[in-house]
Amino acid sequence: MNEKELRERHKNLPYRKTNDTTLGNVIKSLVQIYGLSHKLYEAQIKVEWALIVGVTIAKYTTGISLREETLYLQVRSASLKQELLFSKRNIINAVNKHIGKNYINHIVFY
Repeated sequence: MNEKELRERHKNLPYRKTNDTTLGNVIKSLVQIYGLSHKLYEAQIKVEWALIVGVTIAKYTTGISLREETLYLQVRSASLKQELLFSKRNIINAVNKHIGKNYINHIVFY
């Protein structure tokens, strides 16, 4: 068969319908249905914490966890904890901007 005959034959074959949604949209909807967005935000914050606040602050913060709309941070330096208390709003804005959603409303340092 030559190329022209193959194209003609190909036109007559039945095709499956294409999906209307992308795989990314399907995954997003499954995450919402099963209520996993909270855990995904927490994992993203933990992995990218040094990018959000900087390497120096990330060195002294451990125990990052997220419960409801509150971010809990364990800070190993008392002086840094005091400084971070003054920067709460800036940290909240940076984290929300990084995850792409206004999700976090409070931060608790311990």
